[in-house]
Amino acid sequence: MYCKKRWAPLGVAAVSPAPSQTETSHHAQNDQLRQLEEEQEQLNSSLLALTTHFAHVQFRLKQIVSAPPDDKETLLQELEEFAFRGIPDARLCLDKKLEEVQEEMSDQEHEQKLIEQREKQRELIEQLKKQLEELETYAYETGDADVVPTSKVMEKQKVVIDELKHKLNLNLEGFDSLR
Repeated sequence: MYCKKRWAPLGVAAVSPAPSQTETSHHAQNDQLRQLEEEQEQLNSSLLALTTHFAHVQFRLKQIVSAPPDDKETLLQELEEFAFRGIPDARLCLDKKLEEVQEEMSDQEHEQKLIEQREKQRELIEQLKKQLEELETYAYETGDADVVPTSKVMEKQKVVIDELKHKLNLNLEGFDSLR
């Protein structure tokens, strides 16, 4: 018997790269693109550093031209030192600025957390004071404690101080907060 073999459609027979080859070439292109972007960033920062350095040199030259004759030699020597010192890497300067901003932000976050922590501590202290006052009052009322509760003592002291102020005509502003 004669068997017919089916042929593939036109164009399918062309050799296509294996999936691993396309993935590899795709990763290679991404790596190359990333490298080109990094080089572009380096070139931009170098250009910025160079123009900044050039602007400093121009500024110092203007200072030298307008300086009195006695100062010109000193200013020229300073300019020579500045010019031969080299150009700082702008990326390092930007990295330092970024670190400073991050430290400042972390300091602000730290300060905010401290404020929140202090507020929680105040609330806890107020709650503990209230519980202690309730406990003292309960112990005094049940006869378990021989000492008068602090709140009762303070009330009595306030009455005595108010009477003394009234009878002696004293102006004791600010002493009320000595509780």
